[in-house]
Amino acid sequence: MSDICHVYERAVADGAVTDATANSIRQAMGEIRAEAVKDLRGEGIEPGELKWGIELDIAVTNGRAMPVRCAEEALESGAALRAALGAQRPEPIHVELLRVRVEKPMARPRLAQHPSAGADATRAKTSTRRVVWGSRSGEATLYRWEALETGNRVAGCAILEGANTTYLVPEGWTMEIDGYGNARIERGRAER
Repeated sequence: MSDICHVYERAVADGAVTDATANSIRQAMGEIRAEAVKDLRGEGIEPGELKWGIELDIAVTNGRAMPVRCAEEALESGAALRAALGAQRPEPIHVELLRVRVEKPMARPRLAQHPSAGADATRAKTSTRRVVWGSRSGEATLYRWEALETGNRVAGCAILEGANTTYLVPEGWTMEIDGYGNARIERGRAER
């Protein structure tokens, strides 16, 4: 029911922002791509339509790392990497860690909404029954719950009998089956 997300990290050996460092990070990206595809296939998931997010942890003066997101194009050269990171931190910049987030969007099931069969619930009607509550006349119409269809309306006083439960629609109330098979009951709704 949710997207798949894998996170991969690689330490950056010589983190000074140079062409060699950018090349090393690019190579690590290639290894991570291959590993991610292998991991997803191992889980039985086809790796098409992957989303890649790159984050570099750069050293800051107090010894802590600061994560900075960057585009893959920033890994083309030391100058491109400095330009991408420079807006976040003045020189000297030192890259400590490459973090790559790989997301695979997964299909989500959608509930099927059924077309209306109309308001007439006569097909589900089975008989009538005497009741003590819910009807001024003391009588209720019986309906088979499983026979009701999308759009069917039942005016109270009615009893809906199903395999697992029984529902009462009191006089002055109307029940309608929605497109998902749920019953919606409202007070004072006039028949249409």
